Amino acid sequence: MSETVSEFVTKKAATGISQEDRLLALLFEHTESTSVPDLYAKPIIDIVVKACDFEAAIQALAGIGYNHEGTPGILGCRAFVYSGREHLREPHLNLCPEDLPELKRSLTFRDYLREHSQAVEEYSRIKLEAAKLFPHHLGGYINHESPAIEKLDLKREAVCVAEVETLTRQGLPQGVNNQLAGFMHIECYDVLYLENMANILGLAIKKDFSKQGLGKAFLLAAENWAQQNGIRLMRLNSGINRTNAHVFYEHPGYVS
Repeated sequence: MSETVSEFVTKKAATGISQEDRLLALLFEHTESTSVPDLYAKPIIDIVVKACDFEAAIQALAGIGYNHEGTPGILGCRAFVYSGREHLREPHLNLCPEDLPELKRSLTFRDYLREHSQAVEEYSRIKLEAAKLFPHHLGGYINHESPAIEKLDLKREAVCVAEVETLTRQGLPQGVNNQLAGFMHIECYDVLYLENMANILGLAIKKDFSKQGLGKAFLLAAENWAQQNGIRLMRLNSGINRTNAHVFYEHPGYVS
């Protein structure tokens, strides 16, 4: 399989970093518009380095010519410029915590675009409009494309709901399909003090379908969906008086 543009970009960005120093950076990510094939983009490469030890990572990046410039306006991140490569177009490189909610949303949106060509066409059209209307006004450009991003993000969330529903149906016992047997409410839960979680806000099974393994099928579908979307932590909400439900949740490993 041929190397993708993003694989090439992230590999080149890390060139020169020792194996020991690579342990400091969890991952190099190619982000923003140039990371999506066929999406219209400004000729700027955006790279994010997920790091666990910022000070050590700053030194490692300095060793390959990336100099710490300050903060890019994103809470918790550091911006870099490089020296000695004036003949090359300057990239945007940011050092960020791996659990930063803004980064998670950005990467999730990128991955959605990579898998949906129609969304790429729609977003490209808006970006071209914005470029023509506001060629020298960044604020106007951003304001013009923001509603389109929000609209596409809602479509992405709808796709996530459909994925959970599909996974749930696949795990249902025979005879339950095409019937309303229960429901589950799940969402992405972004917090500042931990990595992103999948949050189960509600799970209920109709009495006619109890004791048939539906609750287990719903939980498994939620966990599979979270795993497929790079989410490692699960959070579950249950009323304080639902003691029977608490016993059920504790059995597969959920703790209060």
